[in-house]
Amino acid sequence: MAFDGLVLAGIERELSETLIGGRIDKVQQPTSEDIVLLIRAGRTNHRLLLSANRAYPRVHITTRFLAPSPAAAPMFCMLLRKHLEGGHIARIHQYQRERMLFIDIDAWDELGEKVQRRIVVEIMGKHSNVILLDRPDGVIIDSAVHVSRAVNRHREVLPGRPYIFPPAQEKVDPFIETEKGFLAKRRLALEANTSSFLVQTYMGISPFFGKEVAHEIGQLSSIDALEQVEWRIFADLIQRAKEAQNPAIMRDQTGHYSDFYVFAPSHVKGEVILQKSVNECLDLFFSERALSDIARSKLGSFIRLIRLERERALQKIEKFQALLDKSPDAEVWRVAGE
Repeated sequence: MAFDGLVLAGIERELSETLIGGRIDKVQQPTSEDIVLLIRAGRTNHRLLLSANRAYPRVHITTRFLAPSPAAAPMFCMLLRKHLEGGHIARIHQYQRERMLFIDIDAWDELGEKVQRRIVVEIMGKHSNVILLDRPDGVIIDSAVHVSRAVNRHREVLPGRPYIFPPAQEKVDPFIETEKGFLAKRRLALEANTSSFLVQTYMGISPFFGKEVAHEIGQLSSIDALEQVEWRIFADLIQRAKEAQNPAIMRDQTGHYSDFYVFAPSHVKGEVILQKSVNECLDLFFSERALSDIARSKLGSFIRLIRLERERALQKIEKFQALLDKSPDAEVWRVAGE
């Protein structure tokens, strides 16, 4: 499962084509980590999922994520409704080919004046978050997950704090790389294997992509100039990732979805199922996994509640049993009292 910067680039392109100019009609928060924006764009209703789920962080249009909303909306949801409902999507862009997506929204404040808000979706594993800024370069209004100085002293994510970008990485955007630049960098890292070199040198590239390049090279019967071959395959796969015309889901022998990517990889075994779009690909892949994860989470809370009630019942039984043990003396004390 490789939700890397190249996958997010495909998501960004499709969201920009679909949602720019759209109106945010409603905000929902089914779980503490999942936000759903109901957006009307191009005479069509869309449901945009922003998830900071530690196991499955993601952002994409969904038709399958149908988790019920709680009876009382969480505070973060109420705040998002206040700032975003009625606003229009002005811009959607990826930050430096990393797993960060910015959604800029033209909205109106309490006085009816036009303001701009920014939603930042950080897809970073257990550090994932959904953050609302008062303007693109402004302070944090609130976030799905609060990060205090005790957790991260270099980067607090709390209301009223300035938004600080994650530490910059000295890497290159693969979408603008040239053959000359690639070969020069490769000659400085000859000891590294293909996959490690690509991951360490270029933004947004995951080991999954690196393995695909290495596998394509391994399929060649002879390699006369490894550096030139690496470049040709790298450039070809980057172009396929940039176009994202054939996103695919891989299904293993057990019938379960095992991987997905913006193009059909050759190094993964199993059935390849092509999808119409990157959004559809992610929505289908995560539908089963995410819903089962939510079910397990709710099941866990129910089990904890049952255990707590059971402990309370057992304590009451002990108290009642102590009273029963003293009951033979009750008649004696009644007579003495009278």
